[in-house]
Amino acid sequence: MTGVPLTGGRLTPGIVRRGDTVHRPGSDFAASVLTLLESRGFAGAPRLLGRVDGMDVLSYVPGHVPARFRPWSDAQVSAAARLLREMRDTTAVLDALPGAFTPAAPGRVRPRAHSRDPMNRNVSGSTRRQ
Repeated sequence: MTGVPLTGGRLTPGIVRRGDTVHRPGSDFAASVLTLLESRGFAGAPRLLGRVDGMDVLSYVPGHVPARFRPWSDAQVSAAARLLREMRDTTAVLDALPGAFTPAAPGRVRPRAHSRDPMNRNVSGSTRRQ
């Protein structure tokens, strides 16, 4: 079964929509995050439905990702801020469980929300610029 390519994303190529599902290259890290978000009741992310032939199968979340960044309205900024805050509150459990959340790559990855600098990431206790 072929799918409709979803080209709005900026990080992962090869994502296609098939009916009410989205198929993306399998990622143990993404699967772990989506499973955590679902288990904690976060409704703002797709649900991981399984893995087929190396592809993660997710529920489809309707919406639009613009091809280019552009200014947001006050309402869009407000909605994004509420969603981000809810996600941050949902993942706060990671702070209480040091080392309990380990992605496929070596090292512990902490949520980026810990830093005021959005380009700062804490990986295994070190700070790297990307």
